[in-house]
Amino acid sequence: MKILLITLLVGFFAFFANLKDNFWRIYDQNSSKDTAEEAFEEGRLRDAADAYFYLVKELEEGKDAVELNLGHSYFKIPDTLAAARYNALLNAENPIVRSIAHQQIAYLKIQKTSQSQQSDPKEIKKNTEEALEHFKNSLRADPTNHGSRYNYELLKRIKAQQEENQENKQEQDKEQEENQEEQEQQEKEKQEQEKSEEQKQQEEQQKSEEAKEDENSEKEASKEDKEAEEEMNKEDQEKSEDEKKAEQQKAL
Repeated sequence: MKILLITLLVGFFAFFANLKDNFWRIYDQNSSKDTAEEAFEEGRLRDAADAYFYLVKELEEGKDAVELNLGHSYFKIPDTLAAARYNALLNAENPIVRSIAHQQIAYLKIQKTSQSQQSDPKEIKKNTEEALEHFKNSLRADPTNHGSRYNYELLKRIKAQQEENQENKQEQDKEQEENQEEQEQQEKEKQEQEKSEEQKQQEEQQKSEEAKEDENSEKEASKEDKEAEEEMNKEDQEKSEDEKKAEQQKAL
């Protein structure tokens, strides 16, 4: 009888202790939840993230909603851990949580593109297409997610406009390149023409100089011939005078 009584007392105290532990654990979880929600509303995002992170580790049920709020806290800080938290919920059982997780990852993709204006066009296209796919998955999980629907349609129009702008830019670049090539060809032809004209002028000038030199040479030769002729005439005249004087002397 005593053994039975002792056993019952031990069981009672163990049950009471377990009940007490459960009570304090529930109280602590509710307190942490209130703290997290209050911190989030007041904009103390890091405190909210710490409180939600604690709840994720402690809770056995309802983790998805808390994990989603943890992701929201990281998203608003902003912190790169947000993507990891949302990614962990892409296969959540709750379709609404799953829809919001896809929606938030789509926002992260758009944010990544908008924050880097100098990104590679291929990278921008990749992020845009991935964001569209996440918006579609968000709507598959919850067709009533009006935020995802609106942003999906908006992003589709933006993507179409970007592609049109890219095509126009490519056409403009091609046209500009063709114009540049045409201008270069015209400049080349102009230079060749100027070079040809300059060369022609040089050749004509050279011929003129050669003709002038020939003319000068002929004049010089003619002058020399004239001087030689005058010299010969002078010598003949002197000789004739000498002969005349000799004949006069001989006659005497």
